[in-house]
Amino acid sequence: MADDHDKKLYEQAKRRVQFKESLLGFILANVICWAIYFLTDKSGSWWPLWVTFGTGIFLVGSFIHASSLYSVDNEYERLKKRQK
Repeated sequence: MADDHDKKLYEQAKRRVQFKESLLGFILANVICWAIYFLTDKSGSWWPLWVTFGTGIFLVGSFIHASSLYSVDNEYERLKKRQK
């Protein structure tokens, strides 16, 4: 049982690290794009908004995956409680 618990904790830690990596990628990509935009000609469209939007969608997905909101264990416990 302890091994099973350790495996679950390891998987949760792995998902959290992946989210932190996604957050870092979001920040770096957006800082670079917005810096390029503000340091160059700004007469065009606000194209970095597309980068922010796209990377933001990916970041939200990473957060949902990393959180325990939609974990198999939570769903299993919810179904067990419903049967009682």
